[in-house]
Amino acid sequence: IGPRVGAGQEILLLDRTALLEENAALKALDSLSSREAPRIRAAVLLSPPKTVYDTLVLDAGRLEGVAAEDEVRVGAVSLGTIRSVFGETALAELHSAPGRKTPIRILHRGAPVPADAVGEGAGTFRVTLPRTVEVEIGDPIVLPGRDAVLFGTVGALRGGDTNSFRTIYFKHPVSLWSLFFVDIVRGSAAGAE
Repeated sequence: IGPRVGAGQEILLLDRTALLEENAALKALDSLSSREAPRIRAAVLLSPPKTVYDTLVLDAGRLEGVAAEDEVRVGAVSLGTIRSVFGETALAELHSAPGRKTPIRILHRGAPVPADAVGEGAGTFRVTLPRTVEVEIGDPIVLPGRDAVLFGTVGALRGGDTNSFRTIYFKHPVSLWSLFFVDIVRGSAAGAE
């Protein structure tokens, strides 16, 4: 008889297993990017809460080749798009800006589930799906397109058996309050309404 695993250790093992699975999914998504668009590295001059909800002020602008609708990323994670460009700075609006809709795909057991993520502010999102559509906590969320660009992972599900719809909540996997640098991907135009 081996050593007995306590409840606390069991929770840690479950958490570690979930993190390993998520890490493998993220690495698989990252390896799908076959062609690399030109990128401009920019320092984050201002971020929430010192800016209007879910915007970033960046230290790269027209002089560096930044254009409106260029995508803003941290690694393989899409954060938003450039809205205003000035000589040496730019203003990026995050996908999570309140009311902003972004087309997404939830990858449930390898099958893409199309949906729209609605920004709730502070890096959080809401998605409404029919109750019959299967998704689970931890399913990766990507932007549609040729390259699989990570957007988040399903964090919470709300809506019981009596509801026709259920609501999915998730947030950016990157802390918006600890950003020092981002990449501006030129000519990528991440979809949003």
